[in-house]
Amino acid sequence: MNILSITRHIVLLVMAAILAACGSSSSGTATAANESVQTASYKVEYIPVTTAAEGKSAFKIRLTNRTTGAIVTGKTVTLTPKMQMTGMSHGTPAGAIMDNGDGTYSGTIYYLMASNRADGTSMGTWELKFAIDGETATFNPVVAMGMGTTPRTTLKGITDTISSAMGNPPAQRSYYLFNDGISGNTVKLYIAALDDGMMTQYPAISSGSTLHDAMNASWTANPVTVALSTDATNWVTATDDGSGHWSNTNVTLTAGGKLYVRLSVNGEQKTVDGLAVAGTNGYATFSIASGM
Repeated sequence: MNILSITRHIVLLVMAAILAACGSSSSGTATAANESVQTASYKVEYIPVTTAAEGKSAFKIRLTNRTTGAIVTGKTVTLTPKMQMTGMSHGTPAGAIMDNGDGTYSGTIYYLMASNRADGTSMGTWELKFAIDGETATFNPVVAMGMGTTPRTTLKGITDTISSAMGNPPAQRSYYLFNDGISGNTVKLYIAALDDGMMTQYPAISSGSTLHDAMNASWTANPVTVALSTDATNWVTATDDGSGHWSNTNVTLTAGGKLYVRLSVNGEQKTVDGLAVAGTNGYATFSIASGM
């Protein structure tokens, strides 16, 4: 074999490897939405329903038999989301995944942050790990910055604390309030809380939710109350719809205006800075998009 033939052979091998890498992954990982992942038994496809962005994002996965191509229904699918950053990682809240009965499964994830800063530099990589029958498929969607009406806000506990990593003192618990649908006269919120120092557990907050204190002792969040206002003076109560979802369909929202949200758990009103309630720190603020 002459030098030209050897060179041509090497080029063909490299091209074949590149083309193989561009197709479905057999390693259980895909880097872009709508790429499929093949596990030992299944072909898994991640399908964005809404653009992955800071705040609420909806998705589906499609599940088929790897060998026959037949749709797979009736499976329990779980999701473990993680933001991989330099020197640390953390999770984010997510709802249960529902079987649609047609080979697709629907879910909602509430992203705490975008993948990139405003200047385009990376803050980290989101990892969505789906588990089916002990087999896992991982996707890495690029999560955009939130646009329009504020996607989420944060309140903190005052005496309500959680354990910290690396033996540090207890930390004040963060409560994350997500825009679950704020438009017209309707306010829908999803509320979750950080429940561990490793930043992996984010239980939904409704009356009856179980949380853990700084010594990891469990306690029940009851009562939980959520109040809404557009002027921080007149307040109406949101209805607890269960599993962290809260709503009120009689709030007069104004484009370019504000929505204020007050959260109390077991009698403690949460604040933006973890300090005692004093004026404007006693509620979270959503800015309503001017084009609402």
